[in-house]
Amino acid sequence: MGRTSVSHRFRVEERFINNPNEFVLRLRYLISLRIPFNKAGQPEQYYGILKNEIRMNAKKMNPLTAIA
Repeated sequence: MGRTSVSHRFRVEERFINNPNEFVLRLRYLISLRIPFNKAGQPEQYYGILKNEIRMNAKKMNPLTAIA
């Protein structure tokens, strides 16, 4: 998008809770914009960054109980 750069990433994490045998599956999505403040043709000295991240926990379903 012109001189503005856009980046994004999707992550899947397994986080262990109090019990080492129990974990939570977490999904994360990050989008980021990098906007230069200089004029075109000049070296990029100053820039601004806008970021937003969405985090959500995913439940692990047991396939045998999902059918019933």
